[in-house]
Amino acid sequence: MRRFRMDIRRWATPADLARHLGHYDPGIALWWQRIVLHHTVVPTLAQWRGLRSMQAMANYYRNLGWPAGPHLFIAVGSPRWQDDGIWQMTALNERGIHAGICNADSVGIEVVGRYDAAPWSPRMRAVVYDVLVALQRWQRRQIHIIGHRDCNSPKSCPGRAIDLHVVRRDVAEAMQ
Repeated sequence: MRRFRMDIRRWATPADLARHLGHYDPGIALWWQRIVLHHTVVPTLAQWRGLRSMQAMANYYRNLGWPAGPHLFIAVGSPRWQDDGIWQMTALNERGIHAGICNADSVGIEVVGRYDAAPWSPRMRAVVYDVLVALQRWQRRQIHIIGHRDCNSPKSCPGRAIDLHVVRRDVAEAMQ
């Protein structure tokens, strides 16, 4: 079995993530042309346990034979505030596995929960938007935001209740 590459880290807020990114030359991640949004479906926010959930998902991906997983996981509103935040599984300068044909040129962000019937909570939406802005500001460029469903996949990611046109518009406005 191939070695599974992971670099699990946690930032409590998007501002913490932005400060962390500020220590790195954005040139290390110029390969990404897109950001692919996902939803985990399982675990749900009620099931989310931070590091334990990250380790369990890494084991799941490893057992699939994947060499890496998605890049970031965003959890807001889990049972314990200590488990919330922005979690990294695969370093942002490495290619991850998350969206089939889109893996080669995209970073993958999993929003913890299922968003087919209801959209992100206002708090979750704010954190997702702030992370998208932080990543683009670090890269000093606009990066196209898509869903896993746009990668020739039957999946609904980031969820049927998420309008990606609205996400792109709102994030572009926040970048101004």
